[in-house]
Amino acid sequence: MDEMTWYEDVACLLTQSMTAPLIESLDLDHYTGVAKGHAVIADDLSPGQFTDLLAQHTITALLLRSGSLIDHTAGIANARGIQLVLVPPDFTPAQFVLIDGARERIATTVREPRMEEAMLTGTSEVVAPGADAVSFPVTVLVDGSDPDQLRTGLANGASGVGILRSEWFGWSDVTPPSTEQMLAHYQAAANAVSPYRLNIRLYDIGGDKIPRWCEPYADQLRSPLCRRGMHAYSILGAAIEAQFEAIARCARDYSLGVVVPMVTDLSDIQVAKQLLHKHCDRQAEPQIALGIMIEVPSAALLIDDLVHEIDFVRLGPGDLSQFTLGKLRSQIPPRDFSGHGFHPAVMKLFRSVTNACHTHGKQVTVCLAIEPRETLVEELVDCGVDAFTASPNGVQSMLHRVPM
Repeated sequence: MDEMTWYEDVACLLTQSMTAPLIESLDLDHYTGVAKGHAVIADDLSPGQFTDLLAQHTITALLLRSGSLIDHTAGIANARGIQLVLVPPDFTPAQFVLIDGARERIATTVREPRMEEAMLTGTSEVVAPGADAVSFPVTVLVDGSDPDQLRTGLANGASGVGILRSEWFGWSDVTPPSTEQMLAHYQAAANAVSPYRLNIRLYDIGGDKIPRWCEPYADQLRSPLCRRGMHAYSILGAAIEAQFEAIARCARDYSLGVVVPMVTDLSDIQVAKQLLHKHCDRQAEPQIALGIMIEVPSAALLIDDLVHEIDFVRLGPGDLSQFTLGKLRSQIPPRDFSGHGFHPAVMKLFRSVTNACHTHGKQVTVCLAIEPRETLVEELVDCGVDAFTASPNGVQSMLHRVPM
């Protein structure tokens, strides 16, 4: 495989070169021999498997023979600062691997570790992150799953919070988080980001994100086209009610936003508003900002009707790409989601959303769980995106491309 093929097809977006001992880990039920500083290679990893792996071991890099930059495993890797590389199915590892972050590819595999400088000689030019930075008039927000991640992102320069992801809290528990547990979690997060508003995304469960406490409903949740967002209320009603109660109580003391995932039409917004009204007192409810995820083509097409009911919009390119292109997130190749830009059909939906939101003075943010190349950022800014969200460790790299 020549260098140009690697650059076009190996979808690793890295910020620095590194070497790491390589562990072949194909039997994911037995995580043996993985130690700090090691790279793991596998045919595939679900978010749950990856989360379990990280709970037991500290790794430096993850090499996958299948997957995509927009699946949830990639998002977890980026949030944890783990270098992710998608390698060809026939990739044969040696004992050590050198990942060339400057050129976004694997530079070489070797039997013995040597100095990085020697290994890079004649392979590629090392380019400092942000060396070709271009200034765009947008802001960078931080996404995270816990208070520490949000605090880190703000310390790294983020100008506010994108979302706090709810589904990873209590992921391995056999019962859903209680109201009191979620309240303590939300209060800690809100305190960590104060005076910024904490935007809590409601449970986004389904597809490849099924917490242990949802396993009894796995058959109804496993498909990407399952009961997600407000559509899951019929089977996860008690957990969703507890979440709204925790949000309502937290809103008495902190500035909060609620983000509704997987919106398809106006009825999803109405259900969320009804639950807020049910659990909030008269003082707290008007102070909670309401946002929606645009991840389903129907929501993008109906944006003129939806925009009157909400305060802000967040574009979810992963799900919107898979539902628009008719491909699972893990099957969308780099050419449809990379520094070369999103698929034209997805970009057309993006533009219709930003046009409608700007007409009514509503902010549009886009979730980029990976570090984008400048061409992608420039394309999204031209499309009308107001702000980008990044992982805690990705904020500084984003600021090189979109300084505030």
